[in-house]
Amino acid sequence: MRHLMRIFLMGGTLVCLWGCGSGGGSTQPPGTVTDIWSGFCTATFTVDYAIIDTFDDPLFTARAGETYLVNDFRRFGLEYRASLLYLTQSSPITFDVTASDETSFPFETNCASDSVSSLLGVFTDSIFYRDEALTDPICELSEGSIAEGLLNIRLVSGFGFGAGSAPAVYKVTLGEFSNDCDGAEDGYVQVRAVNRFGASYFEAPIARVLRPRTTP
Repeated sequence: MRHLMRIFLMGGTLVCLWGCGSGGGSTQPPGTVTDIWSGFCTATFTVDYAIIDTFDDPLFTARAGETYLVNDFRRFGLEYRASLLYLTQSSPITFDVTASDETSFPFETNCASDSVSSLLGVFTDSIFYRDEALTDPICELSEGSIAEGLLNIRLVSGFGFGAGSAPAVYKVTLGEFSNDCDGAEDGYVQVRAVNRFGASYFEAPIARVLRPRTTP
């Protein structure tokens, strides 16, 4: 499940919208793959491609030659969809690219959808807590950490009209990260806004990533 919240300032009034689904100084294009994720599944655009969001609003244009991290490949009826990650200095922003078949995406990828391993990845140093009130820390997971496991993310506080840029709190399944988190199956984490594309996004610091599966 993915949670997304965007905050707009319209006529002096703060309006909040949300949808649910599942580095400084760098010269590389913003949002693209960094060295820490270079060994995972990526998508390199072969043409300039306009990205639109959940609300059918334009976000940005992915330029030919830019490479983004792959979050997921899936199929809905006759439509194929790739979820990609726009990387920030904190949590990533997920965006989708659709195609009529797997060979017509506007990018090239180093992965086949049926030959990948699905893992949990941490995108910013984050402290996880045993309780929703964030009083009992159980672990700190570092950027680039990887583990196996199912991913379930649930909003527990922080969204709503008038919420402004106040942090949100998510409950996140930890998968095999539980080995580093005092055996806890779930952890609570505070999420602050990421400001991009004229809006504020709240995304969890853990997301699914794909890695090419190697033959034993």
